[in-house]
Amino acid sequence: MKTKLIVTLWLIMPICLLAQRNDSIAAKSSLMIFDLPAAIRYAMLHNYDFQKKQVEQLITYQQTKEVESIGLPKLSGSVTYQNSLELPTQIIPGDFVGQPNTFIPVQFGVQHFMDASLNLQQLIFDGRYLVGLKAIKHLKDLSHHQVQMSEQELKEQVSKLFYSAVIADLSLAKLDTTIQEVQKLKNQTEKIYEQGLIEELDIDRLTLNLSNLKNQQQIAQKQRDIAYFALNYNLGRDINLPILLKLNVDEELHQVKSKLLQSDTFEIEDRFEYKLLQDNYALKKLDLQKVKSSYLPALYGSFNIGYQSPRPNFDYFSGGQWYRYTNFALRLNVPIFNGLTTKRQEQQAKLNVDLAEISLNQAKNGFLLENAQRQINVKAALIEFENQKNLSYLSNKIYQKSKIKYQEGVGSSIELITAQSDKIRQDINALQSSLKLLLQFIEYQKSNSSL
Repeated sequence: MKTKLIVTLWLIMPICLLAQRNDSIAAKSSLMIFDLPAAIRYAMLHNYDFQKKQVEQLITYQQTKEVESIGLPKLSGSVTYQNSLELPTQIIPGDFVGQPNTFIPVQFGVQHFMDASLNLQQLIFDGRYLVGLKAIKHLKDLSHHQVQMSEQELKEQVSKLFYSAVIADLSLAKLDTTIQEVQKLKNQTEKIYEQGLIEELDIDRLTLNLSNLKNQQQIAQKQRDIAYFALNYNLGRDINLPILLKLNVDEELHQVKSKLLQSDTFEIEDRFEYKLLQDNYALKKLDLQKVKSSYLPALYGSFNIGYQSPRPNFDYFSGGQWYRYTNFALRLNVPIFNGLTTKRQEQQAKLNVDLAEISLNQAKNGFLLENAQRQINVKAALIEFENQKNLSYLSNKIYQKSKIKYQEGVGSSIELITAQSDKIRQDINALQSSLKLLLQFIEYQKSNSSL
C-alpha cells in the first residue's frame, strides 16, 4: 500500500485532544491554527528581529530628516543680565579736568545691564551639505532594502521551521501507528503462544522490537517539541503556547516539482544582497565627494536684533528706556591648509570606493555560483525523494506480505520484524527526504529572489 503524505494537520497528540475536549481551555491557552501563509503574516507582525529592523528603518528616516534640517534657518533668542558689583576703573589725563601732568582714576558705566536679542542664522553654501542631500536617497534605499532582506530571511526561517514541525508530527504519527500495530500483533502472538503453537522466542522478539520503537517515539517526541518551540519563537509567541498547523504535504511537494520544471530567469539585480552592495557603493562614492567638497569655501549669513538697557538701579519691571540695535553679517570660511588631514581622508575615501567596487564585482560571480549550486542541490533532493518514496512503497508492500505470512503460520517472526523495521525506517526516510526537498527548494527560491 502506497504511503500517503497527504495530511491536513489539525495536529494530533494531546493538543488536538485538548482542543476537542474543551474549547474554552484552548482559548485560555492561546491556541492558534496556522497554514504557512498565515504563519508568515503573523511573524511579520510579531517577530522580534523583524520589528527591530522596522524601527531601525524609522531611525534612518529621522536621521535623513536631520541632515535636511541643516540647511534650514536657525532662530535663537537670548537674554543677558549683568550686575557690575564694582565698576571697572580707568585712568584719564588730568588735563581734562584742569590738573595737568596728572592721571585721575575714574569709573564709567552703571551697575545693572540687560540685553535681549534674537539671532537668525542661515547656511548659504556648503559643498558637504549638498553632497549630504544626495546621500539621503541612497540611505533611504539602503534602509528599505535591509528591511526587504530581513523580510525574506524571516519568510525563509518560518517556512523551514513550519515544514520541520509538520514532518516531525508525521514522523511521530508513523511511529505511533507502528507501535499500535506491533502491540496488537504481540497480543495476538501471546494468545497463539498460550495455545502452544509457537515458541516464547517470538514474543520476546516482538517485545524487544516494541521497546525499540517506544524509544524512537520518545526521541521523535522531543524533536517535535524542539521544532514547535523554535517555530513559536520565530513567530514572536511564547515558546510553550500550543499551536496547530495545516499543510497538505503531497500538494506542497507537487507544487515544488511543477515549479522546478519551469525555467526560472535569474537576475542578479533582484537579489537584495546585491542591492545593498550597490547602495553601499553609491554611498562610498558620495563620501568621496563629501571629502573633496571640504576644499570648497562655506558661506553663512546671520542677522541679529536686540534691545539693551543699562541702569543704575534694578528697576526693569517698572518701565524705563530700552535701546534697540540690529546687525547683519556674512561669514566665509575658506580652507587653506589643515596639515594634509583632508588629503589623507580623500585617499582613504578613494580606497573605500575601490573596496566597495571589488565587493560588488565579487558578489556577481558569487551569486551566480550560489544559484547554480542551489539548483543542483534541489534537483538532487528531488531525485532522492522519488527514490525514497519508491523504497517506502516497496518496504510497505514487503511488510504487508510478511505480516500475512506470519499470521497464516508460514512466516517467521524474524522475517516479520525485519520487514517491519525496514518499513518504519523507509517511511521515516521518505518523510525526511520530503523535508529535505522542501528545505532545498526554499534555498533555491532565495538564491533566485523568488521566495
